[in-house]
Amino acid sequence: MSDDASVHFNALDGAPGVEARRWMGKFDENVDDETWLKHVLKELKKAKQDKTGYYKVCWSIISKNNPNKFYLHEFKIPFEITLNPIRPFAKGFPMSALQIDPKTKKPYMEKTISQRCEDIRKEFYKFIRHIIKEEKQCCLIKQ
Repeated sequence: MSDDASVHFNALDGAPGVEARRWMGKFDENVDDETWLKHVLKELKKAKQDKTGYYKVCWSIISKNNPNKFYLHEFKIPFEITLNPIRPFAKGFPMSALQIDPKTKKPYMEKTISQRCEDIRKEFYKFIRHIIKEEKQCCLIKQ
């Protein structure tokens, strides 16, 4: 099994992607939150008008019954962007200063990290149930 997560800004043609914190090599992993946030705001202000984005969480699992078969699942969490940072923001999560929930139009900080983790956990279990069902069908066919 493997997993990864990324952040994408539509105005930046999907950048930065997987290396969001390092901003595609511009920074090292230890970049401080304010430096990162200033850079993102600068990029967004000179970009297209589209102020939306999304997180993408991906999982892949190789079949137990057939090593040439694998399952891949992507889960997107959309957000809107404010160019007026919301403060205070969660230390280590400078993106939280920019995110607006597209449904409620409220800052994502009002939806706690544990609630977002619960949403991701539910999606992951849905993916696992799908794999179990597929793998059971594969086993029944073989017998």
